[in-house]
Amino acid sequence: VAVRGRRVGLHRPSDGVPLPSLEVGDEVRAVGVDAAGAVVAVGRADGRVDVFLRPAAAPPPLPGAAHAVAGAPSGKAAALGADESPEVLLVDLATGRVAARWGGYAQGVRAVAFSPDGARVAVADRRGAVEVLVVDAPDDRMRIGLGTRPRALLWDATGLWTGTKDGTLARLDPDGGAVLAAWRVVDAAIWDLSAHPDGVVVGGHAGPDRGLALVSRNGAVRARLPL
Repeated sequence: VAVRGRRVGLHRPSDGVPLPSLEVGDEVRAVGVDAAGAVVAVGRADGRVDVFLRPAAAPPPLPGAAHAVAGAPSGKAAALGADESPEVLLVDLATGRVAARWGGYAQGVRAVAFSPDGARVAVADRRGAVEVLVVDAPDDRMRIGLGTRPRALLWDATGLWTGTKDGTLARLDPDGGAVLAAWRVVDAAIWDLSAHPDGVVVGGHAGPDRGLALVSRNGAVRARLPL
């Protein structure tokens, strides 16, 4: 542990690899770390104590904007991708080390999503497809062609969903590698998908449908919220 002003610098004791520094709201007076290195308590000059959970080494930087980030259901790993990176990385959050790499994304990656059990990762390939990767078998890959660029992914208990550049919401079969259904739901690029008890929340980026739309799982638009 190294303290300078309002910043606490941490290093992993096993090999000295630096961990992300911690910023606090006042001058640091004391630092305590638990035996597992998962909790850091920082005493401040103003009498307050800041508690930080699970500091981890930073993963290697990716070229381009890192649009694609997803945490594993276990909370122990994350999948990372970027606009200008030909690789998707699986990173151990406790150490910051790369546990697996998947290459071949010549135009980069727009989104990633873990399956509910954490065993697979879906990747939105900017060349117009979604790939399904198996975490424990890096060579096991399934490609689902779309004919347009996928920009968002959602994988929940109801299945694998993607939102595309042309405003299409599609439900995919991650086991058989097929498009099960597709609906044009917004007149804008879809930049985000979120699960909702009544369907899927779609985030449109631009155009007349800029904002949010609640879409039922049979493709019917139930509500819109312009932004």
